[in-house]
Amino acid sequence: MVNSSAISKSTGFLLVAMCLGSLYGCIKSSSNPPAQSNATLILGKWLLTKQVIRIYNAAGTLVRDTTDAFGIIQPGVNSYQTFNADGSSISLSNVDTTGIYTYTLSGTVLKIYPNLNVNSYQAQNIVSLNETNLELESILTGSDLPAVWGLDPTATYKLVEDDYFTRIEAP
Repeated sequence: MVNSSAISKSTGFLLVAMCLGSLYGCIKSSSNPPAQSNATLILGKWLLTKQVIRIYNAAGTLVRDTTDAFGIIQPGVNSYQTFNADGSSISLSNVDTTGIYTYTLSGTVLKIYPNLNVNSYQAQNIVSLNETNLELESILTGSDLPAVWGLDPTATYKLVEDDYFTRIEAP
């Protein structure tokens, strides 16, 4: 003989578990908005807040390490980068001239084309990007770096530059 009280208890437990599972699924999906793409997140005006430059010799030894915290170490120095939806970009500094660029973005690779020149570009990797912060990294190699840094002009170096930005205007 089957105990109807035991069946109704197990059926009730099963129904409660299914309802809680459904409710958790609804809550979970509504609390996670769809992620924005880098192409959308990069749009707007960004303030350069910090720049870290590291130079390595051919053996991989660090020979120069410099950090500039703009507005702190260099009061009054402000540099901005604006990325527009049409692929245009403007670089503006209160100590330099304005640069007009175009850009392309594929995944995390940002290519900046100076002065609308499609045959020459600087590639930068997006290290991190969200609603408020952007970190770009550039890696350059060659022997043309020492002129600025006072290094051996006959040697080849690798320069790694990390630029940190804070969004100041959304598109």
